[in-house]
Amino acid sequence: MRSFLLLAVLSDPIASLQADVPLPEIADERAEKAVCEPYKDYRVAVPEGYDPVHEAIDLAEMFANGNEVEQDFSAAIHIICGENFMAPAERWGMLEHVLAMKRGQTDEPLDFCNHSTSRDGGIRCAAQRDGEQGPELEARFESIRERWPGKTLDTLRQRADAFLDADAFWEAEQSREGTMYAYAETHARLDREEKFLGLLDLYAGERAPAASEAERERADAELNAAYRKRLAAIEPCDPDYQNCSRPLEPENLRNAQRAWIPYRDAWIAFYQHRWRGAAPPAALRREIATALTRLRTAELALP
Repeated sequence: MRSFLLLAVLSDPIASLQADVPLPEIADERAEKAVCEPYKDYRVAVPEGYDPVHEAIDLAEMFANGNEVEQDFSAAIHIICGENFMAPAERWGMLEHVLAMKRGQTDEPLDFCNHSTSRDGGIRCAAQRDGEQGPELEARFESIRERWPGKTLDTLRQRADAFLDADAFWEAEQSREGTMYAYAETHARLDREEKFLGLLDLYAGERAPAASEAERERADAELNAAYRKRLAAIEPCDPDYQNCSRPLEPENLRNAQRAWIPYRDAWIAFYQHRWRGAAPPAALRREIATALTRLRTAELALP
């Protein structure tokens, strides 16, 4: 049986909230204090083994969502109000969400990462997503590898890792080393990994559309045009910004595109091996190269 540590009158200071009363908007410390004041003496039974200071975010999510403990919105509010490691905007967002849950205006679970705005919050959420999805994505690849083992797939995996890392780094660097850099890079990497595995599932199971040499050349020309437009659209940083320095985005974009070329070539080799005998090697090369090039063009297109 789980033990609990009593932290702090087990009566709810705001037992119910009327749905027709507007939720308080928490946009400054004064508004935060007005929300938190009724909960400052609320008692919370913390599960044994949890640190109420350093694991406050986990505890707030547990009580708000009813994970491992009985759902208790007031306990979640009490914990969030006493949390000193979050950025103010993160606390305010979480408080507003719990109040909406308490009123029955949302059934979406409380998730700190939906309110994260700080560097530390970004690192936490990046690590959380990587821990949750990383093993699942690796298992997906191994499942494909069991069906289509061979050197060409292993080489494709290596080239994919290099390209996906470079491309995710380029996307994250567009934040100009902002507070969400770690979050952006990890999410970009995982998003690209999912896309790569989706392509593997697709083109290991069916062939890409047929393409003529003229179509392949046209796709190459469109990619080159999109790449040049993307490079030209990169703006210098504001000289009035205290950390202004030469943007690394052009170099990072070039690195990503350089990594894409061997990635594409490894794809061609895998695809030709997978579908050998189904069509002449040149035809197989044209169809997968054209499909991948069009996909990359869409990725580089300006928003």
